Amino acid sequence: MKTTVLKKKLKNDFEKILEDETKLETLETVFGEIIEEIENTETTAKDLKPSRSNSGKSEVRSWEDFKNKMKAKYGY
Repeated sequence: MKTTVLKKKLKNDFEKILEDETKLETLETVFGEIIEEIENTETTAKDLKPSRSNSGKSEVRSWEDFKNKMKAKYGY
């Protein structure tokens, strides 16, 4: 689905949800989960940036280290 078509569909769906006040709490929960996921992703991205030593070389991390870190943090 093209981005513009998807945006229009989501906008229409969102307007329908806003019209029904009983759905607002559900919407708040969904948005909260999406925002939390975004914040966690941003935090993880910052944590995974290689640190620079005094010599200017970047730290090398293996794929196994990355998988272990994600498993420890998220359980998968």
